[in-house]
Amino acid sequence: MKTIASIIVMGLLTLLLFVAPALADSVETWDGRLFEGTIIAGIPDVLSLDDNGVSVSIRRQAALDMSFTEGSAVVRVTTITGETFEDRLLSSIGTITIRTSSGETEVAPDQIRRLRFPYKQSESPMYANSVYLLDGRTYKGTLTASFPEKISIDVGGITSSVFTNSIITLKFGDPSSIETTERTYQGTIISNLPQAVELETKFGGVAVNRTDIASMTFSPKPVAPVGQAGFGIGAKFIGSAPLLFVMAKWGSIGVEGGVGFSSGAMVFEGHGKYIMRILDDTLGFYIGAGLLGVTVGGIALSGFEALGGIDLSFYQLLGLPVSTFAGTGWWIGVGQTWHFGLRWDF
Repeated sequence: MKTIASIIVMGLLTLLLFVAPALADSVETWDGRLFEGTIIAGIPDVLSLDDNGVSVSIRRQAALDMSFTEGSAVVRVTTITGETFEDRLLSSIGTITIRTSSGETEVAPDQIRRLRFPYKQSESPMYANSVYLLDGRTYKGTLTASFPEKISIDVGGITSSVFTNSIITLKFGDPSSIETTERTYQGTIISNLPQAVELETKFGGVAVNRTDIASMTFSPKPVAPVGQAGFGIGAKFIGSAPLLFVMAKWGSIGVEGGVGFSSGAMVFEGHGKYIMRILDDTLGFYIGAGLLGVTVGGIALSGFEALGGIDLSFYQLLGLPVSTFAGTGWWIGVGQTWHFGLRWDF
């Protein structure tokens, strides 16, 4: 048993000898010396670069490799996402202190040729936005909260305020254009857009001057607009009777059916309705007609119902595919009814 244990221990030690260097930081100097271990001082938590007019911030833990240019502030940085930036380093690199197996070594900034870190390169991330510059460069990321929720554009003297989360493409020029999931606006953008468009990335952040941007692309939130087919599920009250229902829609036309129980009786309904949307699909008015009935003691009593009401969507307001609605109806031969409820739209 002792022999087997000794073999296992020796195997682990041998494995560590091969793995440890691969998991170590390294500092290479201009005269060819190489130090491997753990860098404990000299590098800021965030590295800032001026990438030819674009401000790039790279987290210390997101840098794989830093190669310096002798006699200048130019540095080449490769990130964990596989992106490489080569330009002027704005952050100050101090004297590097690296702890090795034999002790600690200090390397002055002007002696550093290359720094390498043990992080693994990740897969190329998927981002929600792309920014295309006038000079042909492209930066990808996700817009920060500083970008406005609405963009206003003047089209022939008529101002439209477009929700950012519905935009597919935004192009700057004369004229500018905004392509949304429903239509394209072409005119003059009159919103006070930020001077710098900021993107969050897996390695850090990017800030691009607004005047350097030719166009931007967005990934609108996936929700079925009024002009498309879809369905919803929800709950509502007709008077004091609670019902569960499902709804299918094609454009502005919807078909709805529900069932519930109240005081031992089953309440059921089925109707079609027409929905007219306003205010960027947030507010809607509807009218409809169909069947409303009650089953008591095995006997079904049903009749024709006409109805109408208001439908409020929270998608544009809160980013949730949820709608609430309320209205009134007239059950022929019985009298007036009231209804209200909540619906989740797909």
